[in-house]
Amino acid sequence: MSGAKNGVQSLIKNIYPNVLFIHCYAHQLNLVLLYGAKKIKPVKLFICNLTMFHTFFSRSSKRSELLRQQGFKLPNHSDTRWNYHSRAASTIKTHFIELKNAFTHVIEEPNWDHISISTASGILDKLSDAQFVYLLVLFNKIFIYTDHVFNFLQSKILSNIKSCISEIQNLKKNLEDLRKEQTVNTCCDEAIQLNNDFEYGDKQKNNLRKITYDILDSLIVQINIRFEDTSQLEFVELTNEKKFDIYHNTFPECKLIKLLKQYPNMFEENRLRNELSVIYSDNNKHLPPHKLLDLIIKNNLQEIYSQFTKLCQLVLTIPATTASSERSMSTLKRIKSFLRNTMTNERLTNLSSLAIEKNLLGVMAKDPTFVESIIDDFAKKKDRRIELEYKII
Repeated sequence: MSGAKNGVQSLIKNIYPNVLFIHCYAHQLNLVLLYGAKKIKPVKLFICNLTMFHTFFSRSSKRSELLRQQGFKLPNHSDTRWNYHSRAASTIKTHFIELKNAFTHVIEEPNWDHISISTASGILDKLSDAQFVYLLVLFNKIFIYTDHVFNFLQSKILSNIKSCISEIQNLKKNLEDLRKEQTVNTCCDEAIQLNNDFEYGDKQKNNLRKITYDILDSLIVQINIRFEDTSQLEFVELTNEKKFDIYHNTFPECKLIKLLKQYPNMFEENRLRNELSVIYSDNNKHLPPHKLLDLIIKNNLQEIYSQFTKLCQLVLTIPATTASSERSMSTLKRIKSFLRNTMTNERLTNLSSLAIEKNLLGVMAKDPTFVESIIDDFAKKKDRRIELEYKII
């Protein structure tokens, strides 16, 4: 999707050279980066192994009770859950000893079934795997930085583009700072603290150093690709209503120049500058871009503020402010459930359509003729137990 050379990004830019590639903040940053790093085989195996822990305890109430007795629970697994992997890695590292005790209990106690014992033995082997525990420690260090940036991107970045750019640059710097010998040694030491049986020889450290550098290089490259156009977004702050008072006294010339440079043939420079100056000086127009655009349209001021109208439309089409990724998309869930459950029964299919489009149905139902037409159509289908048609004698 984000491929700069052969992906959708490059194909769209071939047709629309001025378009910006923007990281939509509803896309969980850890998920994007982690799945990019899955091209590295040890990382792919590590991610798969993370899911084993939740799968083991979620498949049986007896196993779940065993985990509750240890005083914690594992986060629910989902490949599309925004922060699952960081939470899972953190929980496993924090409760490393408790998990080892739980799996050892399953293996040694006689009242467990063969499948539970076999699975517990396999997962316990992972907790005794020096490379798995090393990656567990390493990704916990990485998630400290990526979680912070993700939480920042969940805020309204339109109101503070400079801070957004600064946070991304800091993330890159922090990941680059991790790319050193000290990181490998520190992760090895922390892994040994979790399992005293570990010994990392020079050969194994060399292998772990290569994996670490490959992971960090992959993350840095993905950040460069995903956020390469972000610095060009400063023009968005031309519509930041919180700064209109400042702009009234000191016109944001640099931001206007960046806008004109990015979209050279779209705006009339002098007219746009004048329209912005008028809006900055009018306290009644110190509104968010969507409300200000509504005000202009409702009062038929599009011709008077023609350039500013285009600017608002441009800013509002940038996918920087979508619904929060943690919000429950009930309609989307219903659609996905409908698509997952193929129903050949036409009646059930139609009921699903009514449930999905209930808002539209509610609007249509306000028309009495619509309701009558549905009843008439229903009455004509076939004989009903209830009389819906009457003859006038």
